[in-house]
Amino acid sequence: MTRIQWQSAFETGIPEVDNQHRKFVGFINRLEDLAGAGEAADPSVLRSVMADLVNYANYHFAFEQNMQQEIGFSDSQAHLARHMEILDWLKERLVDPSPQSELGLVELLSCLMDWFLRHVLVEDMRFGREYARMLQGSDSGTVVV
Repeated sequence: MTRIQWQSAFETGIPEVDNQHRKFVGFINRLEDLAGAGEAADPSVLRSVMADLVNYANYHFAFEQNMQQEIGFSDSQAHLARHMEILDWLKERLVDPSPQSELGLVELLSCLMDWFLRHVLVEDMRFGREYARMLQGSDSGTVVV
């Protein structure tokens, strides 16, 4: 597998969300590093990275959901459901995060990368566009988040 390189195509236009997405890329790349270095055989290292990822996902998803409620995002319920799906999936892997083979970690990374890219490039972009429209329509041009 290869590391995710941050690209401008990932930017939603919401600076704080984009910064948080960069941190997600960092977690995914850390897991990739573990797989490449063979460190994944140490369940405590993998468990620590996965726990950090789950904690950060909780924080990030709550942040996005609060923003979506503030602007009345039209797809907020479906977006929340997708957040909960990946969070549940991650938590399942946290219970037993030590794949017994390199293939197990590769599958975990593949699913995580796929979800991240699809979610950001499709769903979070939709949120970003709606957020930008809301900003353009506001009298003051600023929104407190």
